[in-house]
Amino acid sequence: MDTRLALSDAKGPLGDLLEKLSSESGGTWLSALNRMLRKENPWGAETFRFAFRGEVRKANELKEYGFDRWERDIPVTPGEIEIELGEFLKPKEEWVKGTVMDERTFIAGSNLGLGHALEMYERRDEIPVELRKFVLVFTGTVLVRGHGGRYVAYLHWLGDQWYLGFRWLGRDFISRDRVLRSRK
Repeated sequence: MDTRLALSDAKGPLGDLLEKLSSESGGTWLSALNRMLRKENPWGAETFRFAFRGEVRKANELKEYGFDRWERDIPVTPGEIEIELGEFLKPKEEWVKGTVMDERTFIAGSNLGLGHALEMYERRDEIPVELRKFVLVFTGTVLVRGHGGRYVAYLHWLGDQWYLGFRWLGRDFISRDRVLRSRK
């Protein structure tokens, strides 16, 4: 007995999916679809809560970290939010260049930037232990050096502590990397 679905059986759900992918929440649906295609729980994205104080960052901090300007910068809004660890790889991809990751995550609504990274780093003891297996990437701010190189902030558990760094978007980003976005 043939147990395959007829194409006509998938027409309704496929049309519904396409409609959801083109909606305002399309990024969430795309992430879930990618997880499902990798045979992972589509709604099982890692989330955690963090209360931001929203302390204003001064422009001279750019120079402190070796940057001349920012291309975009999403400011910190005070208050507690639920943060989702977003994925950016498509099925069967092991890595993508940072420019591809940045484009995909910008479209999907990744919206935590340097201010969020700095505040989480200052209060790193509040970052859940379960997140140590990931590199937390903050694509809401893109920093630019004098030579034109574009960078994003990240937090990485290294040995026995969190490390704050800046990764060039010309490098590869892998499956261990997760972009952060506030969950609505």
